[in-house]
This record gives sequence, C-alpha cells and structure tokens, in this order.
Amino acid sequence: MDSLHQIERPRTRRRFKTKSEKTVKERNKQRQRRKEGLFHKAYEMAEFCDYWVAVTLYNPNLGEYYMFKSVDSPTWPPSFEQIVGC
Repeated sequence: MDSLHQIERPRTRRRFKTKSEKTVKERNKQRQRRKEGLFHKAYEMAEFCDYWVAVTLYNPNLGEYYMFKSVDSPTWPPSFEQIVGC
C-alpha cells in the first residue's frame, strides 16, 4: 500500500472525566447502565449455562438494595436479613 491510501490517526487520547467532574445526573445514569449490564450478564449465565444466579447490590449512601435472582425458590438465595446479619 502506498502512503496515499493510509489513514492517519490522531495521536491524542480521549480525556475521561474524573469522578468530581461528572454531574449527579451523569453518575446516576452510569450507575443505572452498569447495574442493568450486570443483571443482564447474570441472566445470561442462568439462561445459557443453566446456573442458579443471585446478584445483590447495596448502595450504602442511599441504603438501597437491588437484587436479581434467576430462580424463584423459597430457600435460595438467602433473604436480605440473613445476608446483612452475617
């Protein structure tokens, strides 16, 4: 290939915003996307690999729990009280 057909790429990197530069709305949106992505991966593990999957997320700043479970079983996974009590 001659030099006329080569694509020149810029030599700069994208600058990512640090945590302090992001607005509250941006952080909440990113947190929501990551939670959805994690739950989607858990669903895929349960569906395609035939696993029983439980994911529990806890936000200590807000005191909120989020949970995904692949099987509706009364004995599994343990309840929030059992998990927090450990």
